[in-house]
Amino acid sequence: MYSATKIREAPSRAPCPWPPFLSHPPYAEMAFVDFFSRGLEAEYRSQGILVQSVLPMLVSTNMTHNVTPSLYVKTAEDFAREALNTVGISSRTSGCLSHSVQSFLYGLLVHDWLRLSSLGVKLTSTVWRKLETQIPSLKQE
Repeated sequence: MYSATKIREAPSRAPCPWPPFLSHPPYAEMAFVDFFSRGLEAEYRSQGILVQSVLPMLVSTNMTHNVTPSLYVKTAEDFAREALNTVGISSRTSGCLSHSVQSFLYGLLVHDWLRLSSLGVKLTSTVWRKLETQIPSLKQE
């Protein structure tokens, strides 16, 4: 049995506004990669090839300006350790229990119609601006 793992951020579960402090491809592109990975999984599973999408929430790395680890934010090492336990078990995972809970609650509380509406985009921008003032490490240089 072979396994291929794709790691993308949790917002790639569905297109959403792009947080301004992140310097990587827009979430719509990441949502496509996740969808494509699920298609590959469906097509090649019978041949013993597993394709896994790992969709973490916030992980403390250089890309996230080393946000302080907490119950909700994992260090890269802790996240990798927990995510490796899911290889071969699930084709789509958040990688760890705390991120799975966060993802589940986010999906319940923030529906696509709100997230993609003009109101949702405005709210997202407002939240990010407030976060940038409260967490100096999020400010772009």
